[in-house]
Amino acid sequence: LEFIPPGTNLSPILPVLAKVFDQALEGGGAKSINFQELAADLAQITFDYPFRIPPYFALIIRAIGVLEGIALVGDPDFAIVDEAYPYLSKMLLMDESPRLRESL
Repeated sequence: LEFIPPGTNLSPILPVLAKVFDQALEGGGAKSINFQELAADLAQITFDYPFRIPPYFALIIRAIGVLEGIALVGDPDFAIVDEAYPYLSKMLLMDESPRLRESL
């Protein structure tokens, strides 16, 4: 997905990414992910390592973070994963993409 340029030595990057995602998923799994914190951690990685977030992913992450922040003001127990789950599961089950089918 063009996050890491081809031929890049992954050995220094993988432990850092693993730490970021482990922290994001600890204590409640995907349901407890704070997308604003995750985006900030990933942004820091782009400064320290040859890791880049394509613009379309950056915009999606930012939009999710803003929506999550707005929702959390009204409902501190809001979990964006709970709201997205029905849509995502439908897309995974109904999409005819050969690439998606192969990955499942």
